[in-house]
Amino acid sequence: EDAKDLLKSGVDGFVHTVRDRDVDDEYIALVKAHPKVWTGPNIPSPGETEGEINSLAETLPASTIAEMRRQLEARKAGGNPPNPLFELHCRNVKRIHDAGMVIGLGTDGTGDGFGEHQQIAYYTRCGFTPAEAIQAATSVNAKILLLPRMGAVAAGKEADFIVLDANPLQDIANTQKINKVYLRGAEVNRAALRAKFKAGTK
Repeated sequence: EDAKDLLKSGVDGFVHTVRDRDVDDEYIALVKAHPKVWTGPNIPSPGETEGEINSLAETLPASTIAEMRRQLEARKAGGNPPNPLFELHCRNVKRIHDAGMVIGLGTDGTGDGFGEHQQIAYYTRCGFTPAEAIQAATSVNAKILLLPRMGAVAAGKEADFIVLDANPLQDIANTQKINKVYLRGAEVNRAALRAKFKAGTK
C-alpha cells in the first residue's frame, strides 16, 4: 500500500521493490501509468553455489567462507528446498519487468564485488535475458544515477570495462570469467589486488 501511495504521489524511484508480498494488478497498473519510475531490486540469495563460494574465497574472511560452506551442506542435506523469499522477489521482479518498469541493478553487497554478479544471474533466473540483465547493471544504472559518462563503451565515456574469457550472452555466469579490468582506460593490476585481499583474509 505504501508503494502504491508513493507511485500516486510522483516518486522518482524505489531503492528496492515490494518485498513482503506479491504485487497485485492495481500495483502493476500504477507501474504502467508511471513509466519513468525506476527501481533497483535487491533479490535475496537462494543460497550460494560451490562455485560462487570458491570465487568469494579470494576476498572474504575464512570464517565467512566456512559458514557459507556449512549452509551449503545443510541445504544439500535438506534436499536443497527453494528459498521462499527469493521466489517472492523473483515473481515481483518478473511482473514489474514485464510491465515495463525501469529496472537497474541494486545490491546491499558489502563491497566484495561479487554481489553484482550474483544479482545479474538472479535477474536472468527471474525472466530477464542476459543482455537485459547486463544493461540493468550498466547503462540503465548510469541513467538512473545521472552519470552520462558511464554505463556504456562509447566515444566520450569513461572507458570502464571488463574483458571476459567467455560470452555472457550465452551464459550469464560468464560475467565472472574476467580476464582484464580497465578503469578510465587503464588496466587494473588484479594480481596485486588479489594478493592484498588474500593477505587481509588471514
